[in-house]
Amino acid sequence: MKGSFEFAFILTFVMMFLVLGIGLIRIMIQYQDAKMLQERIVAHIEVMDEFNEQNQSLAQLTSISNCSQCKVSYEADEYNRIEVIITFPLNLPIIDWSMQTKIRAKTIPLF
Repeated sequence: MKGSFEFAFILTFVMMFLVLGIGLIRIMIQYQDAKMLQERIVAHIEVMDEFNEQNQSLAQLTSISNCSQCKVSYEADEYNRIEVIITFPLNLPIIDWSMQTKIRAKTIPLF
C-alpha cells in the first residue's frame, strides 16, 4: 500500500514538471523563431541599396517565417542605421501565462 501511494505521488509530480518543461521548451522555440526572423530581416536590409518600409521582399521574409504571430516594425536613427523591432507573444498555457515581448537589433550604418 505504501509503495503504490509513493508511486502515484511521484508520478503526479513528475508528470506536472514534465508538462511544465515541455511548455518552457515551447517558449524557447517561440523566441528562437522570432530571433531568426529578425536576423534574416537585418541581413536583408544590410545588403539593400536603399531602405523603404514598403519593400515587398521584407514582407515575403515575414510571411515565410515560422513566427506567424510576429509583428515587424522599423525605426531609423540619425546615423543611418535601421532598428528592426519584432513584437511577438510568449505563452505558457498550462499556467495561463502570456506576455508580449519585443526584441530589437540595429543594422550597420547604411549609406
